[in-house]
Amino acid sequence: MKKILLVILVLSLTLLLTACFGGRNYRVLGDIIEFGGIEWRILEGQDGRVLLLSEHLLARRPYHNTVESTTWETSDIRQWLNDEFYNSFADEYRARIIETTVVTDNNPWHGTLGGNDTVDKIFLLSIDEIAQYFGGDMEPHVWWDDAQWSPARIAYTSGGQAGAWWLRTPFQSQNSVALVTETGFVVPAFNINQTCTFIRPAMWIYL
Repeated sequence: MKKILLVILVLSLTLLLTACFGGRNYRVLGDIIEFGGIEWRILEGQDGRVLLLSEHLLARRPYHNTVESTTWETSDIRQWLNDEFYNSFADEYRARIIETTVVTDNNPWHGTLGGNDTVDKIFLLSIDEIAQYFGGDMEPHVWWDDAQWSPARIAYTSGGQAGAWWLRTPFQSQNSVALVTETGFVVPAFNINQTCTFIRPAMWIYL
């Protein structure tokens, strides 16, 4: 009888682990994990891999060093994330970071061009992904409205300071870009070379 109960228990645990990690959708979404010495929030999981977003605001950096027409593809922040930031991880962590095709859609309110698709290890979230993972109304002409606000977007440094963080979607023009404010709104940043906005990187990794 004890052996039968043990077999049932093992099978139950196996099925539970398969449901959580072996299928297409994970049941650990929203959990915080440590990866490469940084805490990350799991946004999505499928087929043995998960999409991570840094739980805390990391370094302050400009989106682009010059106020000029730019897209995610040509931005200085993309180059920094996929070079210096990526190479700051140890070899065993870099081996688990997945090269991803990143599609930056046009701005949903102004139609500003998102630019070419890119292949990146590390990237920033887009306005569309903010709506997908954090909620809020992203329909045209409501970006300034309270309906568009979501407290789930508010992020803090490891020291507890709330701050604004960059997105990769352009805003009214090709020399402006979207960011999330410290109060959870998505607004334009006309000074894309400002140094007061934080980075909150995202990446897909293999489990």
